[in-house]
Amino acid sequence: MPLLLIWILFGIAAVIVASQKNRSGCAWFALGFLLGPFGLLFALLLPSLPSSSTDQNASPPSLPSAPLDPSLASDTKICPHCAETIKLAAKKCRFCGEVLSDDQVDAEISARRAAVEEDLARQLAGQLRCPFCGSWDVSPNAFHPDGSFGPWCPHCQKALPFNPK
Repeated sequence: MPLLLIWILFGIAAVIVASQKNRSGCAWFALGFLLGPFGLLFALLLPSLPSSSTDQNASPPSLPSAPLDPSLASDTKICPHCAETIKLAAKKCRFCGEVLSDDQVDAEISARRAAVEEDLARQLAGQLRCPFCGSWDVSPNAFHPDGSFGPWCPHCQKALPFNPK
């Protein structure tokens, strides 16, 4: 019985060493348990694997987001056939099975990217966007109908919260 406990401890030690080197814990427990000290020695001698954050199959960085309009930087869209939410780059709807043309998908991605770039350019130019209606022609210094002073949207007729930079 004590010998079995020692082999289990070798398996656990191999798991700890292997997990610190970004390796599978389950497989190394089996090797550590079956091979005892030799399994632990193999785990100690192995080089570390790169972490998953530097994985080659990692998703590309998302589009830059505009702080006041997160829907523009969303990575989803509405399927034109079934109206379900699908990924922006999807070429086939997972709900209805309809295939979207490559041109249609590329056009949507290009339009989304252009809208985000335009919003970022407007923000860098110092323009304000109304968080209520989304219009860009907010007056930064206006007298409100209630007599107060500050940013005001002429479209939705609402006073914006004052946010000095």
